[in-house]
Formats: sequence, C-alpha cells, structure tokens
Amino acid sequence: MRIYNKTLSDCECFQLQSAFDMTFEITVGLPGGYPKPGKNYPLLLVLDGSLTFATAFETVRAQSGLGGIEEIIVVGIDTPPDEGNAMRGLKRLRYLTPGCPQRGPHIEPVFQLYKEAVDQLGWDFEDTFGGAADFLGFIEKNLMPVLSDRYAVAVDDIGLFGHSAAGAFAAYALFEDSQLLRRYLIGTFGTEWWDDIEAVEKAFVENQKSSSNRVARKVYHAVGGAELDEPASAQAGIGLPMLERLKDLKLPRIDITTHVFDGEDHASVIPHIIATGIRKLYGTGLGYAEGLTARLENDETASL
Repeated sequence: MRIYNKTLSDCECFQLQSAFDMTFEITVGLPGGYPKPGKNYPLLLVLDGSLTFATAFETVRAQSGLGGIEEIIVVGIDTPPDEGNAMRGLKRLRYLTPGCPQRGPHIEPVFQLYKEAVDQLGWDFEDTFGGAADFLGFIEKNLMPVLSDRYAVAVDDIGLFGHSAAGAFAAYALFEDSQLLRRYLIGTFGTEWWDDIEAVEKAFVENQKSSSNRVARKVYHAVGGAELDEPASAQAGIGLPMLERLKDLKLPRIDITTHVFDGEDHASVIPHIIATGIRKLYGTGLGYAEGLTARLENDETASL
C-alpha cells in the first residue's frame, strides 16, 4: 500500500499583501475544461477559505458537471495557514467585522471568550475588530485586478460567500452598496457588530428606493434552525429577521431569498447553505437529463 498526499485538481494558490499589513492566501478553483475560447466565467469569492473553499469548489463542480448551475471560478480567501488556526481565528475578527461587538446579556459568554483570547495576546480589544471597510477595499482594489488580469473573469458577475463573522462581512458589503458584488450567499450572522443596525437598515432601504441606477443583485441568506433556539445567537441579534424585512419590501433590482435548515446548528448548516445557495444564485433551471445533455453537448471534457 502506498500512502501519498493529494490536493484538489484544477486549483492554484498565491499570496497577496494588503494595504493594512495583512497577508492573504488566495486559492483559485477553475472549471473543468478551463479556459474555453471567448468565454468569461462568473466568479465566487469564498471567505474563510481554509474552512469552506473545498466544500464550495466541489459543490460547484458537482452541480455544474450535471448542468444544474453555471460554470464558476471559485476563489477562497484566508490568511496563510502557518500561523495556526487560533491566530487565524482572531485575525479574521479583525478584517471581517464592521465594528466591535455590542455587549448584551445573551452575547456576554461569547464576548468574554473574545476578551480572554485577545487579552492573552496583549492586543487592544477595540482594535481587534472593525476592519471590514479596509478588507472590502482590498477585495475591490487589490484582489480583483489580479484575478481579472490572470483569469477569464466576467467582471460584472462577482459573487461573495460568507458565514458567521464572514456572513457579517457579506452583509456589510451589501449594505455598503458595493458596485463590484452582484450575488450574495450569506450564512448566519449577528447584528451586534454594528453600533446602530437599525440606522444601517433604514439608510439601506432609503438608498435603494432613491436611485434607479442600482446594479441588479441576488441575495440568498440561510441559517440553521437550531441556531434560532440558541440564546447566544438568536437573541444576540441574528440577521435573519432583518433580511426577511428587506425581502418583504421588494426593493427595486434586489432579489432576496431566505431559508431555515431545520435542526442544523452553526457548524452543520454550512454545507447546506453552500449547496442550496449556489443552486439558487447560479442555477440554470435545467433538470437532470436536460442539464447533463447540455453539458455533454457543450463540453468535450464532461463525463458521467
């Protein structure tokens, strides 16, 4: 028996330095048969790439292989692995969050965990959070030019996936009206990262109603059913009610879908959100036989 290491095929990695002195590892997963002459591909940015990139990439390959969704370039974003998972986890709070978490009786246990971890590193607690604006700037001004130069990217069709703190960042990018991002796959997030989330929601609604020049966007937001019964998430400001309010308003040029996966918790819900959300955002509308036939006819590399 021969034991050997195996990595995902059709993937490549590089590192990129940000203007706020943080290095990111970028993993790019390419569609089968890439590139095809004259074809530009939608691109999905996947946050917390060390945890979620492989799931997203394999999900895209499976669904696009059967013609159920479009062919997509999947890009994972994370800090490099050599610092260890603990440091990675703390750094993600720095660049993903809109602000310092707002204290309350239900989030207090989680707040104290953050505080203890930050104190052990000797960091200032307030400075450990709130880098979402810088990170969005990094994606728009640093990362995307590199990706669009190297790969056949449809620059007007960029999507974003994030869950937990990364879900808060995805919501932040939506509320900031990013002109880059057109499809949002948002997992469970808390609203405690904003000083005044009600004001953010109100401003977003007013901005959407006041302009006819908005780009069309699709949003899929989902949570685990078990999370709704967990005080540390449900009563600390889970974002589901807000996204459902926005959906009910039927704002112009923004299509919002929400979903609850019964019985799933904050971790187990991740693959469900990815698999269903990708189908909702990138679905071709073709059934199994139709999709497979279309893939076989249009791609010589396709196989059963």
